[in-house]
Amino acid sequence: MARHPKYSEFPLNPDDPFRSAWGLRLKYGKDDQLGFMNCLTDEVVHEAAKEIETGTRISLNWPMDAQGDIPFFGRQVFHKNIYSKPPRIVNDETWTFNTQGSSQWDGRHFAYQKESKFYNGVTMDDICTTDCYGNGPTPLKHLQAVAESQGVEFEFGDILIIRSGYVATYTNLDRSELESLSKDNFSVVASDQPSFEFWPSQQPHMLHEVMLAGWGCPIGELFNLEASAEQCKKINRYSFFVASELFSPLIIPAIF
Repeated sequence: MARHPKYSEFPLNPDDPFRSAWGLRLKYGKDDQLGFMNCLTDEVVHEAAKEIETGTRISLNWPMDAQGDIPFFGRQVFHKNIYSKPPRIVNDETWTFNTQGSSQWDGRHFAYQKESKFYNGVTMDDICTTDCYGNGPTPLKHLQAVAESQGVEFEFGDILIIRSGYVATYTNLDRSELESLSKDNFSVVASDQPSFEFWPSQQPHMLHEVMLAGWGCPIGELFNLEASAEQCKKINRYSFFVASELFSPLIIPAIF
């Protein structure tokens, strides 16, 4: 399996930001959006599935209200309201929360601060801000462009279906540790800390800059790792299978 270049070789393009891996677009494609997650190939997932030996499932989610009334970094407090609907025996719920208020994946929201660029050189102006819940029209040229990009050819009698989209170990990493994160070809990283790196940062470049904007490597934060640590100790095995969608808040189990 092809490995990434050495950490010392980043950036591959001297005009790119500090230690960024944007040059890997030559390997993954100039419009790549996955970054280091390209390492999660079918073969890698197949091999990782061998970690499932007993079927034991342990949640890595921290409770949504675990931070109480004083969330980290001044973020919004979690609110949950339950409404009964008499005479029916039915309850509805509304949740109001910041997606980074509990266990989370940091993805592409953090840019290189000096260059104002996200992963692979994307700028704030490049990010689409279309309201998927709005009532604006979908131009025909957009549908035609989507069909062309997907290799779809419309045939007589086809049914057109349009998806609109409605529906604390790594603190204060030094250079050698950051180099290790790159060398080991991780697809994503995670910890049980509110920030993956020491905060406030005492380094000229934050891990969020290099890993998110430079490498396209998502960062999991505030994972609840206590029960999984006990299970690892119990069975004397410190690797396990993780299943997750890359969104926040997390619904993510560790499977042993």
